[in-house]
Amino acid sequence: MEQGAPGTVLLTQIVPPAQVPGTRPKPLEKFQQGEPLALGITQILVGIQQTAFGIIMIALVDYHYPALQVGTTIWTSVLCVISGSLSVAASRKPKIPLVKAVLALNSVSAVLLGVGLVVFFLSFTFLHGVHHCTWDPEQMECVPAPLEVQGILEGVIILLFILTLLQFCLALTGAAFGCKAICRDSYVDMAVVIYQHTEPSTNPTSAQTPGTV
Repeated sequence: MEQGAPGTVLLTQIVPPAQVPGTRPKPLEKFQQGEPLALGITQILVGIQQTAFGIIMIALVDYHYPALQVGTTIWTSVLCVISGSLSVAASRKPKIPLVKAVLALNSVSAVLLGVGLVVFFLSFTFLHGVHHCTWDPEQMECVPAPLEVQGILEGVIILLFILTLLQFCLALTGAAFGCKAICRDSYVDMAVVIYQHTEPSTNPTSAQTPGTV
């Protein structure tokens, strides 16, 4: 409540926005604009492909890129599959806690995927031209793989890098739409109601002094 001009009182009232029965709250409507169902399904499919190629590369190649040695493709893809599953769940049953979980997990995934991209880049930079090899227990040495096989392996490494970059973009998109829906203090409107109080005026000419007619 504020005091305005003399005889006027300003009353500020916080009024929640009217919600039509059967409609979603405004934060959930903003979240649905990002197509979380399609985004989540894409994250899951790309994550599964990335995991499969990563496991194959780790199992078949004895001399790996550092990105494969530290399991970059595994833990990043697992995080993205979980993020995609949450996005699908939030799309089918939209709730504020689920949207917050999607925002948090996509943010963490984006950071870790960024680290993974840096590891891949360093692997390409320092190990470019290094030949892959397989361990031969009879000769007790690592035998270089044929050039054709090395070309295929390098192609798979590039594919893993592209999938990681795609997952990074998907995680950023999910985090952006989650923040667009949640990162606000409140969804309320302010209404100002003015009450005017007028004091009764006194007319000096109408006042009569005692003893006058």
